[in-house]
Amino acid sequence: MMGWRRSRSVGRETTMAEGPSTSSNALLCAAPIIADECMAVNRAFVECKQGDPNPNKCLGEGEKVTACVLKTLRTAEEKCGPSFTGFQKCLHNRSRQFADCVEQQAAFEKCMGYKR
Repeated sequence: MMGWRRSRSVGRETTMAEGPSTSSNALLCAAPIIADECMAVNRAFVECKQGDPNPNKCLGEGEKVTACVLKTLRTAEEKCGPSFTGFQKCLHNRSRQFADCVEQQAAFEKCMGYKR
């Protein structure tokens, strides 16, 4: 059976098969992990963009960055769903004040095996 999620921003239903949540809170929570996991492909994209002003030239590198971010978010949801969701909810409820969510952040990062 396919899982369903309602997109609050546009009010449409999407299946989990479409991909992980890319909400601003999900991206904020996973940002340090994304930075580590996707460093090489992101660097290649930036170097491509610096080397050629033609936006079409770096589409392949951009797709690799997007794929890496989505893979990392999918892993976070599948491997650490409760702690990832808890961290997101804390940031949402505390107006994105990371200082108020250190316990949830630590639980999520520990689950993901992330070391600062």
